[in-house]
Amino acid sequence: MEKIINKIKTSIESYLTENIENEDKAIDFILYNPKTNESYVLASNGVDEIILFAPYTKNYPKGYTNVPDWDFNLDEYFFKELQNGYEIGFITNDVNCTKC
Repeated sequence: MEKIINKIKTSIESYLTENIENEDKAIDFILYNPKTNESYVLASNGVDEIILFAPYTKNYPKGYTNVPDWDFNLDEYFFKELQNGYEIGFITNDVNCTKC
């Protein structure tokens, strides 16, 4: 799984740095579902801009969706996906401490 997570991380980080609109964002966590080979990636600027790369956003014009900071709920965007079969592939210390 580590190889897959590294590939996802590299791909998203490359996209973020190449896109002027999102170059200030970094990956907060990567969830991966080994049964479906789908990933769920949340990136933010650490303040008020959050974007989500998820299976359902692949059909969006940009390939991701903006998550309004007022709508972000860690239970919905993190724990719910863990209950749906996703596993933690990568998580920053900030997010890890938030869920404690």
